[in-house]
Amino acid sequence: MNSDIESIKEYIQSSIKISELLDSYEMTYKQVSPTRLKMCCPFHDEDTPSMVVYLETNSFHCFGCAKNGNSITFLMYYHGKTFSEILDMFKDKATLGDALVLDRVDKSLETKTMDLMKYIRSNKYSLGVFLRNILNKNKDSWSEIDSLHREMDIFFDNEVSLDKKMVDEFIDSIIGRATK
Repeated sequence: MNSDIESIKEYIQSSIKISELLDSYEMTYKQVSPTRLKMCCPFHDEDTPSMVVYLETNSFHCFGCAKNGNSITFLMYYHGKTFSEILDMFKDKATLGDALVLDRVDKSLETKTMDLMKYIRSNKYSLGVFLRNILNKNKDSWSEIDSLHREMDIFFDNEVSLDKKMVDEFIDSIIGRATK
């Protein structure tokens, strides 16, 4: 993923709250605390609610089917669409400036080969932005985010020994821990 893709992910994530999606799709949920909603998972059949929506981090986790993520992944699961297809959904609603960003993201998604060093560096930058955004939203988590940021720096220190799969797995791990 390059920085354009990360930018649009952040744009969608900050623009759309999962709680707003639930309301727009007329889904039933119960507020179990000021920061959590609980509901039956829309991604599998169940009678007992097993999905929790975390309002502070705009994320969700189903303890039944183990699907989890943010508003983007919620839309991907719900509509059975790829990230590119979710982008297309947003193009119709985008302002002119947003449309230009979306077009740049589309072009980068169409690129079949990407220089590995560029891929690694853009992911390091994007992950750093992601962690700073989490910190700005929740100053109480400074020590945890700082620890993840240091772990990120150590991981990316030796770019030469990394490959795409290692980078993807590491980023998924950090994002998962940062959004819990």
